[in-house]
This record gives sequence, structure tokens and C-alpha cells, in this order.
Amino acid sequence: MVVVDGFILDKSQNPVENATITIPTQGLFALSDENGYFIIPDVFPGIHTIYAIQRHYDKFEADINLSENMTVTINLDRL
Repeated sequence: MVVVDGFILDKSQNPVENATITIPTQGLFALSDENGYFIIPDVFPGIHTIYAIQRHYDKFEADINLSENMTVTINLDRL
């Protein structure tokens, strides 16, 4: 099992609070805190699609290949 953690930021590199980050194939999710930080533990290694949504921003979607613990930064665009 691996851990995915990181930050949700806007284009100006400001943290985005209360974004929902999901890895649906694993049934896992997290919410970003006031610093934009999130952590999703207990993810099976492999290729997964990660999503991030927050009501004031466009949806983010990307495939990630997890073989070890990974830190990611997700940048969201305002609607």
C-alpha cells in the first residue's frame, strides 16, 4: 500500500480549501484543509485516475502511476 498526499492550489498558488480528492477505483477520498493539504493512505500500487473538485473551480482529472508513496500538487482553474 502507498500514500498519496499533496496540495490543491489555484493558479496564483493559493491553497484551495474543501476540495474533494478521489481515487474512485479504490473507493478512497480526502478533503483539502485550509492549507490545501490532503492525504489519502492505503492506496494499492498501480495506475489510477485521481480527481479533484471544488465548487468554484474546474474539475481536475489525471492518471497517476503509483509504485511508492507520492506527493502531488494539483492546480485548479477558477470557473
